Amino acid sequence: MLSASFINGLFPIWAVFLVRFYGGTDSISVYSIEDNRSVKTFNWIILGLSSSVILLFVKYQTFGLPLFVFLVLTGFKTWERAAVQNSASNGLAKDTKVIADFVNYEDQLYIEDFVTDEHDFGIDDPTDMGMYNYLVQFEETNVEAHPTLYQKRFKNKEEVVTIGKIWHCKGELLSATGDPDERLKDICLSFAWFNLLRCRFAQYSLSDQTKRKLSTHVHKVLGSGNNYHRIFRVIELELAFLYDSFYTTYPTIFRFPIYKFVDLLVSIAGCCIAAFSLRNYEPANQYLSGVTVFGYNVGRVVTGSAIGIFAVIEIGEFLRILYSDWAKVMLICCYVQRSKWQRSNFIEKVLRFICNRRLLKPWEEVLGQYSLLESFDHNPNALLYNSFTSAFIDIPRNGQKESARIKLSLEVKQVVSHFVQLSYIRPVTNGLSSLQQNENYGDLISACKLESPVHVIMVWHIATSVCEMESSQTNQGMERDGDFIMAPAIQRMEAKGDTNFIVATSLSKYCAYLVAFCPRLLPCHAYSTEFIFDRVVCEGREYLEGCHSKPSRYQKIMALGPGENILRRGAELAKHLQTIEEPTRWQILADFWAEMMLFVAISDDETAHAEYLAKGGEFVTHLWALLYHAGATKQDWTEMDV
Repeated sequence: MLSASFINGLFPIWAVFLVRFYGGTDSISVYSIEDNRSVKTFNWIILGLSSSVILLFVKYQTFGLPLFVFLVLTGFKTWERAAVQNSASNGLAKDTKVIADFVNYEDQLYIEDFVTDEHDFGIDDPTDMGMYNYLVQFEETNVEAHPTLYQKRFKNKEEVVTIGKIWHCKGELLSATGDPDERLKDICLSFAWFNLLRCRFAQYSLSDQTKRKLSTHVHKVLGSGNNYHRIFRVIELELAFLYDSFYTTYPTIFRFPIYKFVDLLVSIAGCCIAAFSLRNYEPANQYLSGVTVFGYNVGRVVTGSAIGIFAVIEIGEFLRILYSDWAKVMLICCYVQRSKWQRSNFIEKVLRFICNRRLLKPWEEVLGQYSLLESFDHNPNALLYNSFTSAFIDIPRNGQKESARIKLSLEVKQVVSHFVQLSYIRPVTNGLSSLQQNENYGDLISACKLESPVHVIMVWHIATSVCEMESSQTNQGMERDGDFIMAPAIQRMEAKGDTNFIVATSLSKYCAYLVAFCPRLLPCHAYSTEFIFDRVVCEGREYLEGCHSKPSRYQKIMALGPGENILRRGAELAKHLQTIEEPTRWQILADFWAEMMLFVAISDDETAHAEYLAKGGEFVTHLWALLYHAGATKQDWTEMDV
């Protein structure tokens, strides 16, 4: 625009809109954790573009007031984005120290310290959240250093909002009639658990008392009725908060909530001023003034459209922030702190309207699926995936073809929750404990004592797939050649109510999916996992060469003899499983895969889980967070006689 050979007075306003859009009108800040580390480069680019806008104004002397308004807003946007990126990259330990210090001395406090009204606290009940001091909201100005450890402690406890205070609130909005399912309370519980999870990312350890109380509460809730629905709902929201803390500007926005409202007002005012200035604008270049669309000057049409789009985007962003879970937590905390709000029917109706609306669902509750026996012969399209396109996209490997994703079923949640409960009394194993409990382990137990967790997953996945093919034949004969979709078999089993079949097959394919597509989420080294997967694909191509139908693959794999490679081990395990009656067989497989899911979910690589949140999240990450709160541990691989 600066070097254009003709004069166009609209250049400055176009330039400032380009800078504004580049700076981000959306609340999404970054798309990976690595993006947070490029904040300084991004800020320099914004500064350079803003300087260009100023030079354009000096050259053309048009739209002075709206340019000033939008440049100021761009500066605030840049600060907002830089603040959250700096917090995600470097400030996590600093921002989380208040929470970490609080949980380390929380066991010395009483719930009465944070609740000023008269309450009947009764006896200790681990399922009663009213007895917990989990931190929800506090003011940074209400903190002081307390010697000799110089912990950050609160000066005025009445200004601190904890879970106990929310559960003991007497307002109608949070009562048994106003919130019968405790969904509003659970939003705050998710935020409190998110604060605890942040301590792990910041490398702060929780006190033993806090761990015991949290673990006891999780296990008691899971053990009371069908509360596993509620636990998974809380975890889902907790991970949504975690995603926002790394990848959006919400944390910064809600530190200064009034700023966003002022930002909207100033943005709309700037759009109105720009529209008024545009109405009185006359092109200096007579040629440009003659270019029209339906009788209107094309420059005015383009600029007016940009102003309108910008205003709509700003309003939409404000509404999304208003209906976000962060806003709900802030409003509920304000409601708990202000008795006047609790006595106002109007305010309660407004809060209920906002808190019961959700614009976006954090997670779609789907499981990725992969079947080795269906996809080992898959070759990526050479026209789409080659050395040229590798510069722009990731090239899938041979055999790496994802099956159709499936909805996470209630049966899977229920069985997995049962094994989470068992983790309270024993360490989680790679399925070994489940086999011993079923008393049908015999020849099966050796299949858990292999070289690595990836070996165990792939061997048992192959065996489960073979058993699924055998069940498909038994229940409805062979499907047509080339039909490798297992959905008909699953649908028949669902119609029969065979929960174990559903759990075993879906978790088997999900674990294989993690091996094929998400190796960083597994306890083994990512490259070693990829290498083992590639070798198993080669084994499938070698031993099942020429088998292009499901019947032929089933017959060929059942004809394989014993051996040391994974495919032969899987075939041998399948033969042992087929000697067990079908109902018991699927019970064994369902229990095995449920415990295996917990085994792979217990991980020290929290960064990998945070990065996969940016890609939509995985069920294993939900289990990872749940097991962290449940205090679950897993038996070391070297202790399993491997």
